[in-house]
Amino acid sequence: MASANRITLNGFVNCQNNQCWSTTNAHIIWERPIHYETLSVWRAVSRRRIIGPIFISSTVDSTVYINIITEFISSLNSDERYAWLQQKGATCPTSWESMEVLTESFDDHFQKILDTTFTGFVNYEFFFLSGYLKNVVFRNNPQTLDKLKSNILHQISDINFHTHHKVSINLVKRVLLCVQENEHHFEHLL
Repeated sequence: MASANRITLNGFVNCQNNQCWSTTNAHIIWERPIHYETLSVWRAVSRRRIIGPIFISSTVDSTVYINIITEFISSLNSDERYAWLQQKGATCPTSWESMEVLTESFDDHFQKILDTTFTGFVNYEFFFLSGYLKNVVFRNNPQTLDKLKSNILHQISDINFHTHHKVSINLVKRVLLCVQENEHHFEHLL
């Protein structure tokens, strides 16, 4: 009889029916999930503040995305409702239903980005926020999704106006360097 298991460095064994002989009590069961629990986090960044986060525990489809956008719109200040909304061109944000909600809310003040491979360099969310959060929310090794949510909320609230402003200024510098280099690569940012 032959069998194959996938064993990872952290001790997980992935197999359907695993029976083995052991010197320990076979009635004691110790189970671990094959896959870690995951959490999706949606947030928006304006010139003045970070809006959100909105935590999503299910798969994001058009209905879930519309609920996210509705919650986001309700949290906007009156002067922010006339701002431009820029979003990725993924399936859910560009579905007919989602686009209808965005058009009703932002009229012609929204932009979808179809090619997201080049936008990370000049996008606040990817240029700073995602990397920063990944760097700080795991410092105390959260063991539950609730603790991870708490860390995310705490770290986002700790980003003060001064940091937000410095990142925005640096982002403008990067955009100007791209323009100056005629859309070619540049070697040194500093």
